[in-house]
Amino acid sequence: MLVLQYNLTREDYFKYNYYTNWTSPDKRKFRNRYYMKVLLYLFVMAGLILYTSQDKSPLITMIAVILVATTMLLLIPFLVRRSVRKRVDQLLALPANKHILDRREVQFSDTGIVSRDSNAESKFGWNAVVKVAQLPDAWYLYSSSHQAIILPKRALADEQERKELQSLLDQHISFSAEFANN
Repeated sequence: MLVLQYNLTREDYFKYNYYTNWTSPDKRKFRNRYYMKVLLYLFVMAGLILYTSQDKSPLITMIAVILVATTMLLLIPFLVRRSVRKRVDQLLALPANKHILDRREVQFSDTGIVSRDSNAESKFGWNAVVKVAQLPDAWYLYSSSHQAIILPKRALADEQERKELQSLLDQHISFSAEFANN
């Protein structure tokens, strides 16, 4: 059995939400559609401007539209990060969610995972873990498309604990559940 105790930080929770809602591999289609919508809106707007314009030089309008489109595409990641951070801050400000950053204990055993904080205790059989994402500073063990145990790598005291966790994950998690190793 491996028992880990740690506190999540605001940054841990933000990174989890940003990954889950924007950068994870299974959000690729969503991201592409988002970028395409922005481009579509910009070009529809440009078409309307060109159509209604008395300007005899549409080239200047098109150059302006291309510059605005390029700027928007470059700003989208920044704007999405800012939006996710704002939503996380609002969520964490609610008294009902205070426990998200409380001290937690997560136990890994051959029978499953038990996660406890000051408000709740959750028990998961290994088959409840439907996705695993390993990022540079955390593991996310998903029990649904948006709910996961957030496990910062700093919670592991040493290489022995890291090996023990990896062994449990390798032994009990289906290969198909591992969808990201960034």
